[in-house]
Amino acid sequence: MSVPISDKLFLNYLQCKYKAYLNLAGKSGIKCDYENLLDDQSSSYRRCAREYFRQSNQIIPLPEATTTFKDIKKQKPAFATDVSIFNDRHNLIIAAVEVVSTSSPAKPAYQPVIYLPHQKTTKQDKLLLAFCGLALSHEQKVEPTIGKFIFGEKFSSSRVQLPSLIKAAGKIEKEIIRMMEIQAAPPLRLNDHCKMCEFQAGCMAAAKEKDDLSLLKGLSGKEIDALNKRGIFTVTQYSYTFRPRRARKLIAQKIVKHHHALNALAIRTQTIYIASKSDLPTAPTRVYLDVEGIPDENFYYLIGLIIDDGTNVTTHSFWANDKSEEK
Repeated sequence: MSVPISDKLFLNYLQCKYKAYLNLAGKSGIKCDYENLLDDQSSSYRRCAREYFRQSNQIIPLPEATTTFKDIKKQKPAFATDVSIFNDRHNLIIAAVEVVSTSSPAKPAYQPVIYLPHQKTTKQDKLLLAFCGLALSHEQKVEPTIGKFIFGEKFSSSRVQLPSLIKAAGKIEKEIIRMMEIQAAPPLRLNDHCKMCEFQAGCMAAAKEKDDLSLLKGLSGKEIDALNKRGIFTVTQYSYTFRPRRARKLIAQKIVKHHHALNALAIRTQTIYIASKSDLPTAPTRVYLDVEGIPDENFYYLIGLIIDDGTNVTTHSFWANDKSEEK
């Protein structure tokens, strides 16, 4: 089961260890429309980015076919796209590589470049960039210290320091190798990625059959591990651990946190519980506000208002077709 680690496998492991295991085992599911949309968006942006750099005359005309890193070391271009690395450890295609300005012309060192169609970079994006840097370091025997993101409609660039991220990516790589060696499935844990995962239906059915603790949204992996050490493995078991606090303590407590054990109890007994009574503010006029936008682009395109003055209810909608109309 030991195979070279691809960028797709690495990303799947970041999203869900169990998903990575299923892919390694040759399993496949039905991709949802949103996941297909993201794949299409990423492919389209990659093509647009390549064309942008060609037309901007920032680089020598690029080849249409994928270039191996061995070819890069022979030709020594300043910039190249779709660079493949394949050996007994890694199997991936880096969106682009760029010569580090301080490197020797006789033996240039390269840094990885990743294209992102969205405006914001996530921790997963940075770790994926570091994984590309890790693969580069094994090929060129020099660890890149900088990585670059090309993102957004204007193909803006952002540099990221890689040393600490490469160290973290190396630990994750070792975890993946270990998973391959022992050929044992990691614990099934539902998470936020499930809603767009191709294995969603099967994992949800398995979790319900096991009455798994990850069915409780908001319960982190570390919290589940801690509960497992206490011998608690199911939602039903967890539901018996809830103990209501005394009224005086609830009054003194300014913010009542979410009680996962109470949530488990509500599921077991099919009952709605109120953790504490909330005093809702009152006013002669009430205004209800709703804002909709695209977080990745920092763009808010709709503000909706409902105004209730006690006699009449009026609604207002403010729409922006683009960012120029947002203000």
